[in-house]
Amino acid sequence: MDSRWLGNLLAALALTVQDEVERATEDAAAYGASAPAALVTLHAEPGISIEQLRNALSLTHSGGVRLVDRLAADGHLERVPGFGRQVALELTASGRRLAEQILAARARVLDRALAPLDESQRRRLAALLEPMLRGLVGSEAHTWQICRMCDTDICTPERCPVEAELREQPA
Repeated sequence: MDSRWLGNLLAALALTVQDEVERATEDAAAYGASAPAALVTLHAEPGISIEQLRNALSLTHSGGVRLVDRLAADGHLERVPGFGRQVALELTASGRRLAEQILAARARVLDRALAPLDESQRRRLAALLEPMLRGLVGSEAHTWQICRMCDTDICTPERCPVEAELREQPA
């Protein structure tokens, strides 16, 4: 098997799925690309700091603050006291509803992408994707980036290959 050809297929699929997910989630959220990821991340990790959020989204500090300011002004999140002097971020009821709409839009795209596969092919694909994801895990901060749009109702820490890899890495 020509690994360059296989890599090209993988990259084309990954980009196409990502483009479709971005379009669907941006439409669902009526915001640009960072806001849907911020809402889903906060849905999965309530109480994180702006610093953790901006790292997960690969934003500058000022970009993270502007995003949080915009989502707070629109009533989707609030700043609450955190650990020490840090401020924690919590979704409001409208923010949780919006995050759930974003996840539903993402699920529709993924369902469409997986539709051509039968159950046996899906099991084989999962068996291939899990070690590939594990192989890409770097630091704990990197796991936040990998999982920033994950549906944590489905991919729990006990089931997640990214979390499993992180647990197995030397301290």
